Amino acid sequence: QEHLAPALRARVALHLRARLNQHPFAEWHGRRALNLACADWQDVENRYLRGEVVVLDEFLVAEALEELYRVEGLEATDWNSVKGGGYLGAMYREDGFAPPVIAQLANDLEQAMPRLFRAHSLLMFWGFKHDTTLTRQYQGIKPHADAAAVNLNFWVTPDEYNLNSTNGGLVIYNRSLGQQDGNFYDYNSLAVGADEFGLGEEDILARVPYRQNRVVMFTSSYLHATDRVEFKPGFQACRINYTLLFGYVEAIRCWKSHKLEGGDRAAAARHRHDALEARRLVERQMAS
Repeated sequence: QEHLAPALRARVALHLRARLNQHPFAEWHGRRALNLACADWQDVENRYLRGEVVVLDEFLVAEALEELYRVEGLEATDWNSVKGGGYLGAMYREDGFAPPVIAQLANDLEQAMPRLFRAHSLLMFWGFKHDTTLTRQYQGIKPHADAAAVNLNFWVTPDEYNLNSTNGGLVIYNRSLGQQDGNFYDYNSLAVGADEFGLGEEDILARVPYRQNRVVMFTSSYLHATDRVEFKPGFQACRINYTLLFGYVEAIRCWKSHKLEGGDRAAAARHRHDALEARRLVERQMAS
């Protein structure tokens, strides 16, 4: 603040000293957030483990959806991470963003899909809020990969604010970490987009249109990007998505893929390097 003009410093100070609008963790104890009736969860688990991109609607119970849109999305004061891509973030560590409903959701998912989520616990999570005016300039988040095993993305803004029901969601490419040159940080740079990665329509594994209370679950090492956002202007109309990352990415980069037969020390060294890069990227994501 010391570098700001006095008048501007006074205005900023009011917000910096504002009380965080947070809720006690016990508020969701014993209440379910996941809508168990929206799917056959054993089938969902099997589909994911076969390598499919899983898309489900009516993901959250109505009470949890309202909590994550209105209470956490509109009323909470944790949305303090201004991102270079033209959107706002609420990060669990930097902004103190720790909704009890997210913790309950992670517990519910472990009970619904134990083979998957007992092996990969919740590593980190965040919310992103896209203002349609700014996002049109930046076209959302560019292709990137997150350093985790399982990526779970869902949306909470009502469909009435979406001007185009055919897009606004997520594009997932059939390219993953380890299949291209560059380190983990290269996959999360604002300067790198689809053209730099050489990605085209033929590389799209799945294009999932936006829908409120829809979840997309996929292997986190896949390159993925925000599809074109065309929402109505206004605070309540911002496109709000939440991302939950489970497990470390090295858990899905199996040693067998390096063919460590006969004591391949070079391959083992590459694996250790990749694991270290993965952990560094997690730390960098949490600090950015």
